[in-house]
Amino acid sequence: MAEVHVIGQIIGATGFSESSLFCKWGIHTGVREGQTQVDTPQIGDMAYWSHPIDLHFATKGLQGG
Repeated sequence: MAEVHVIGQIIGATGFSESSLFCKWGIHTGVREGQTQVDTPQIGDMAYWSHPIDLHFATKGLQGG
């Protein structure tokens, strides 16, 4: 069985004119999605989320032609 694991985190964002930011994310070929919390920076313009990502993709079989 072929498998792929993706482990990491969405750290944050900077350089936006809005004062409160969040990140909405999704898997383009599935129905699963998520959203970080909202961060309103008090100093500077860096919004921190530190949102964990842990994805596992697997296939049940492979076919060749």
